[in-house]
Amino acid sequence: MIRINQIKVPPEHTREDIVRKAARILRIAPAGIQTLQIVKKSIDARKKPDVYFVYTVDVAVADQDKVLSSCRGKAGQVQAVTVKKYQFPACGSQPLEKRPVIVGTGPAGLF
Repeated sequence: MIRINQIKVPPEHTREDIVRKAARILRIAPAGIQTLQIVKKSIDARKKPDVYFVYTVDVAVADQDKVLSSCRGKAGQVQAVTVKKYQFPACGSQPLEKRPVIVGTGPAGLF
């Protein structure tokens, strides 16, 4: 998978606009993108009349190494990632001998 950061699109965009922008950044045709998954979506409203949505996406392409080598100048925006599925840690197998002690008056201490 290839992760692309900082894809800026106007508020009235479609998914195809995101695919076209990602393809332009990777220097491939939009048909060369097999899958596109949105990882993060945010709003950039720092310059008030110009408001943008900013996306971070994961893209699957046929020849990942070739595409990454053509994007050498965009090291901060384009990078290879391996997607790991999160696994919850296993619960303890032995009961506690004493009750846990919570010190402080934060949310846990008040509860």
